[in-house]
Amino acid sequence: MRKKKKKTEEKTEPAANEKVAKQKESTVQSNAMSNFENLSNASNEVTISFDKGDNINPNLKIADLSEEEKKAFLQLQKERLLDLREQIIEQMEGVSSDVLKSRPEGGESTGFGVHQADAGTDVYDRDFALSLLSQENDSLFEIDESLKRIEENTYGVCQMCGKPIPIIRLLAIPYARFDIDCQRQFEKEKMYQLRKRWESVPQFADTEELLEEEHGEEEEEKKEKND
Repeated sequence: MRKKKKKTEEKTEPAANEKVAKQKESTVQSNAMSNFENLSNASNEVTISFDKGDNINPNLKIADLSEEEKKAFLQLQKERLLDLREQIIEQMEGVSSDVLKSRPEGGESTGFGVHQADAGTDVYDRDFALSLLSQENDSLFEIDESLKRIEENTYGVCQMCGKPIPIIRLLAIPYARFDIDCQRQFEKEKMYQLRKRWESVPQFADTEELLEEEHGEEEEEKKEKND
């Protein structure tokens, strides 16, 4: 009888443990679903409130949000950045495909007359397409950096002055690195650097100076003929 009782206890013990494990798993799943629903609801509320741009305080920062609102907002921005990234990649693939299709086959476009003009147009189109690809590649870099900042919990902080970037600016430009004042300063410095580089390159003489020189030479030739 003792042996049978012992065997019965051994059988019921694993069954009980399995039941407890299932209950725990069910509780964890239930809590996870509850948290997800709360976050989803908060995200919807944040999305709805942010869609009404007129109601947003222009000085509102991420730090002003509750923890739940902050999570929802960052999730919203992450999704927007990923969607934007996907769109840009598709555009880049389309432009690259068009550039490859526009390459001249054989030597027809390197001839004379109309074919030579077509070749010039093709070169211009390719240069323009490459310029677009370069710009979109820069945008991809900014998006990837913004996604990193979300993961590192530094998203929404100006990388120049360290101050929080207003939410209304982040909604307009989800990959913004600077607040509006620092952005202006950054662009001004960028233009200054470009101007310095341009001025350091030897330039051709001014058109007016060239015209004056040509006019002076013509006058001298006329005088010599009259003499």
